[in-house]
Amino acid sequence: MNLLIKVSSLIDRLNDHLANVAKWSLFLSCIVSASNALVRYTLIGRGFGVIESLYIPYANGFLEIQWYLFAFGVMLAAPHVFRLNEHVRVDIFYSIYSPKFKVMFDLIIIIVIMVPTLLVILYYVTPLFLRYYHSGEYSPNAGGLIRWPAVLSLPLGFGLLLLQSLSEVIKRLGWKLGYTAKLKIDYEAPLQ
Repeated sequence: MNLLIKVSSLIDRLNDHLANVAKWSLFLSCIVSASNALVRYTLIGRGFGVIESLYIPYANGFLEIQWYLFAFGVMLAAPHVFRLNEHVRVDIFYSIYSPKFKVMFDLIIIIVIMVPTLLVILYYVTPLFLRYYHSGEYSPNAGGLIRWPAVLSLPLGFGLLLLQSLSEVIKRLGWKLGYTAKLKIDYEAPLQ
């Protein structure tokens, strides 16, 4: 069990590191989006010919790169959010139960629902990514980007979420068997 807890810790550190990548990806997505808006609505058609001639052929590429960055930000952040137990919960009764019940409930939900769902998603998105990667398909828009980097965010993000799910199972089993005392199972309900 100690080896599994070390593996869980390694997965947690990986997803923590990738959460920083996600943070920067989302920040860059905002910068690109703001730059697109600035160029489109203030500079184009206002006598800035050099900027216009540089921007127009690549306008669609700039729009697509902001979508790519946003996709990577969301998909890389999801495992970290799950690790911190800050994901959206539908169960309105979760907060009133004992820690033992919460751990068992989480274990059942992760093993019975989450892991199989992630496996099915990976089963469908991995061939999609491979098809885009091998074909080298570009966006049909003028100045558009190659498609496979955006599609890569799907198997990468869901694969990392699957790894984090396994880490959460290990941590909960370790807590249940007395191998670890610390486990974040509290969930702060959002203010309404």
